[in-house]
Amino acid sequence: MLLTIGILLKNFRNVHLTCKKKWYTIKLNQNVLEKVDM
Repeated sequence: MLLTIGILLKNFRNVHLTCKKKWYTIKLNQNVLEKVDM
């Protein structure tokens, strides 16, 4: 079940590259904030 959802999300991101880029930048910002928090 979770595997299927993961594959669907992967395909969705591949189709919507702009969404993928936004998600990537958000993830990057989260990582930076976590490092600053430490």
